[in-house]
Amino acid sequence: MQEKEMQTEVQTGMQTDGIMQTGVQTERAMQTGVQTERAMQTGIQTKRAMQTGIQTEAAAQTSMQTEIKQLTCIGCPMGCLLTVTTEQPAAEPGAAVKKTVTQVTGNTCPKGKAYAEKEVTNPTRIVTSTVRVDGADRKLISVKTKEDIPKDKIFACMREINSIHAKAPVQIGDVLLESVAGTGVAVVATKAAAAL
Repeated sequence: MQEKEMQTEVQTGMQTDGIMQTGVQTERAMQTGVQTERAMQTGIQTKRAMQTGIQTEAAAQTSMQTEIKQLTCIGCPMGCLLTVTTEQPAAEPGAAVKKTVTQVTGNTCPKGKAYAEKEVTNPTRIVTSTVRVDGADRKLISVKTKEDIPKDKIFACMREINSIHAKAPVQIGDVLLESVAGTGVAVVATKAAAAL
């Protein structure tokens, strides 16, 4: 009888052991389930963050436009190849927007950086041409703008230069036109012409 009781106790102990092991496995499964749920929540949060990041990046792309331009510097005889990166806010069509230079590379001196910044944000030129001269030993003299003018004013400048006639005598540096194309920049003679 004792043997039967022992067998029963052993069987009961084994069953208890099995139940405990099953309990441990269940607890581990529950912990794994909790971890899986946490991972899923983290995944959902990550997905939402990524979507927000994509939306933010798309908004940034629509609000700022980046442009990369290559120029040859004319600040000195080296002629460095410059790469200029600019940004400008997106604007309504026809609205004036200002470009901002974010990076200039390829320049070997500070003149290159200054030239690149000026060229992409506010390009200007010195205009050279010729003007007719009345009563002189020559028919034409060379002229130029005293300073550089905005690039978009060049054609208006040329119309005004082509419409003037100088009267002899003309000396180098004489002002032939006070303010060309409303820029406030004078047109000066670069060649002399003597009177007949």
